[in-house]
Amino acid sequence: MKRLESVLLVDDDPICNFISTTLLRQLHVSEDVHSVTNGKEALLFLREKALIKTVTIFPEVIFLDLNMPVMDGFDFLEQLNMTLPTFASVCKIYVLTSSESPVDIDRCHSYEIAGYISKPLTEEKLELVANAME
Repeated sequence: MKRLESVLLVDDDPICNFISTTLLRQLHVSEDVHSVTNGKEALLFLREKALIKTVTIFPEVIFLDLNMPVMDGFDFLEQLNMTLPTFASVCKIYVLTSSESPVDIDRCHSYEIAGYISKPLTEEKLELVANAME
């Protein structure tokens, strides 16, 4: 499985973040795993990383939930496209959500995402992500 330098989890569910972080580390996919609880925190995190990118690792993959307080996943994708338009060339975004709504799936694919994954993150799903990164 491909090793990732850095991963960002964007989810307001601390249990989901804990499980995903543990899985990423146990499978040696990434030791550098960060989590934030909404899209606004994720944008701030990414802007900070972009400003100091010479001394820090920018996330290779973001796992993004859709339903969060403050700023949801769709608003995050919209803001990201406006503030960091070349982001997709540096990082892959995988929507990781419990929503199986066809409307949500279609709406997500109108953005530059690498994939849509149903929660929870599993070894098999990580394998697919890692293989797509190679």
